[in-house]
Amino acid sequence: MADTDRLILVACTPDMENVLELTKPSIQRYADKCNAQLVCLMGDGGGRWQHGKFRVFEAGEYDFTGFNRVLIMDADVSPKETAPDIFAQYPSGNYMLNELNVVNHMVRRHQDEMLEHLTACGVDVSKFTWPQGVWWNPGVSLLEPDAIRRIFEMPPYNVNERRFHVGASLVVKNMPWINYRIAVSGVQLQSLHPAWNTFSTAPAVKVDRCYFIHYVCAQAPENRNKIKEQMIRKKESGVRVVRPSHLAAPSKPCVHAVMGGDQHRWILGRMWQAIVDTAPAGVQTTSSCTPIDAPGVVNYYNPYRGYTKKSRHARDVVFCTHPGLERTWNRASQEADHVVTMCDKYRQELVAAGIPAGKVTTIHPGADASFRDTRLRVWNPSRMHLNESYKTRKGGDLWDELSKEPWINAVCSEGGISADRVYLEYLGADVVLSTAILEGGPMSLVEAVQLGKPCVMPRGVGLVDDVESPLIVRYAPGDYSGVMRILHEFYEEKQMRIRSLLDWTWERWGETHWQIFRQQGVPA
Repeated sequence: MADTDRLILVACTPDMENVLELTKPSIQRYADKCNAQLVCLMGDGGGRWQHGKFRVFEAGEYDFTGFNRVLIMDADVSPKETAPDIFAQYPSGNYMLNELNVVNHMVRRHQDEMLEHLTACGVDVSKFTWPQGVWWNPGVSLLEPDAIRRIFEMPPYNVNERRFHVGASLVVKNMPWINYRIAVSGVQLQSLHPAWNTFSTAPAVKVDRCYFIHYVCAQAPENRNKIKEQMIRKKESGVRVVRPSHLAAPSKPCVHAVMGGDQHRWILGRMWQAIVDTAPAGVQTTSSCTPIDAPGVVNYYNPYRGYTKKSRHARDVVFCTHPGLERTWNRASQEADHVVTMCDKYRQELVAAGIPAGKVTTIHPGADASFRDTRLRVWNPSRMHLNESYKTRKGGDLWDELSKEPWINAVCSEGGISADRVYLEYLGADVVLSTAILEGGPMSLVEAVQLGKPCVMPRGVGLVDDVESPLIVRYAPGDYSGVMRILHEFYEEKQMRIRSLLDWTWERWGETHWQIFRQQGVPA
């Protein structure tokens, strides 16, 4: 190995050695291809890292002398032979996959649990605010050494004792803590293109087009690694390639976004990222403040305000968000090869102004996964599992059973959270529920009604029967079937309310743009 300032770091506990045995040849080939040194952190560190999920935290103490760029990979990640040099593609900065761009995720629950763990350890998180719209997946991380030292720091609690809810199970997870560390460290992360961290559970076409396959597995811990071994052995390699969006010098064919650097931090940036994420194989996506006037290029003005003149060789598509700069609006819509609006109102206005109807397409925007939870969010502000007698009085068994339902997002305070957070949970709830069989209150009834929230309460318990309100639906204490019938009615009502926007997704937004780009000469 020649001298290099590039390092690939893989952490592997004894239970993952069989998996690494299968992935290491591809990782080593990739390291050689990128002229990077490969280091595998083996063993359990004498239990120092408490759990296999935290084995990678040794990276925070690693001696990076001589290394400027570090690629940290999980042992169950396998680079394809077709994968380009990630160090060349991302020559500076810090990158992880924003998981909210690719999968639905119980982010809010993990965030709340993380802050509860820290509060229990005496950490003041009252002024801490989670960044919106991001949930970083560290399975593939391209970082600078200083960022690694700032992020990979063990938490102040035993990770085996303070676990996180996933469905009906409590498991060790490092993502909530890593996301917290990223937020408080001040490290500025950018999102990797999903091709660099494609989950094996993704649709086959996406796996086929990726650079790195991440063999994730939802099965029980005792079986998970064996299943990963089987998945890796069966997986065929050698497929089409998707090019990420940040290439400095786009080659043909290419869709190039014309947008200012600050616009990447607005909703315009999210809109463009959705287009990038749905790019077909073999097409480059780039962006800058200026257009590229070359054959085989489609300039996408995001928004129309950046438009100055018609390209001579490239094709021009303008995103007309809303009128504001009348002269630019008129010129861009008249001269461009195609116009995109996000509502039919402006499409009609443009057609009425003389723009050919076939030249204007309305594409409705989407919403991130955190806004698309179709489950019924049920809030129970009780301390449910303090001890067995307390659990019985609070109806803990009933709560545990309904928490298993996939259409319910069951959220319980379990005590120890701030009054401000309790208030926010009330505001975010679809329904407030008490499962108690013996109460003085419950106070949740009083609080929910005064906030105008529907609540499901046990008949004959505490003050429940003292309150007359159309917001209250009562059931017999301990009656699981009765509770589920009522909650399912609320669930069906929610589905009716949101049904009209269920197909307003970022994937649809991106794919419809690519239909337009293909009409302008970009190959599928």
